[in-house]
Amino acid sequence: MAYAPYDVQSVARRQSLSYGTPMYQPHQLPMDQAYPHPSYDIYANPHAVPMSRRMSSHSAYDDHSYYRAHQQRLPSNYTSTPRPVVVSMPRQRRHSAVSFSSGGLETYHRASELRVKFKRKGAFMNGVSLADAQSHNIRLSGNDSYHVRDLHPDRRDNIYLLIKWSGYQALQYEIPLDSYSSRIDLQTLARRVARSCVHYFSTNRIPLSWDRLDLHHLEETSYGVWQPMLSVH
Repeated sequence: MAYAPYDVQSVARRQSLSYGTPMYQPHQLPMDQAYPHPSYDIYANPHAVPMSRRMSSHSAYDDHSYYRAHQQRLPSNYTSTPRPVVVSMPRQRRHSAVSFSSGGLETYHRASELRVKFKRKGAFMNGVSLADAQSHNIRLSGNDSYHVRDLHPDRRDNIYLLIKWSGYQALQYEIPLDSYSSRIDLQTLARRVARSCVHYFSTNRIPLSWDRLDLHHLEETSYGVWQPMLSVH
């Protein structure tokens, strides 16, 4: 029996089925071959696409005019390269409905000329040391002489104590008022004022002895804000 001659050249050119690219029918193509990769710029890596192609002037949403108009408001380190950061629009300042003009409420809520005096019972002069004012055994003259409304407290019956000392920063304290029959307990008020003064001098490390500091009276600097008058002896 005779066989056809062996064609070496045709076999060498024949593509191998084991190592070559498999052949598929159109309905058997893999997903990555059936649907080719899109070539649109919006699907590509934004850092790999040229700036001239990304910032096309014929795009449907063009905000170049917005950024040119607001370039002065953007930070100095802002660049046009897209970043995964949302840049919020600068909010416009709103005008407050409260004005600080003279008149209005200041006409009705001005500081009084009242002085809340601290004086020992039986003493001839005003003033009590900070050390004695913190004691529960002290007795002050005119303990019920002042009405709660005289000190202009807030809705919680608190006043504000502004303590100043030359060369140091001022501090403000909130002092609650104790009262009975709408009359202020002056001894309790003196004790709380003295403790606030001690805290102020301790915080600022002012080297003064409490026995040498006398609390004379309180003066109202603004509505509901009182300043203690102290002296050193």
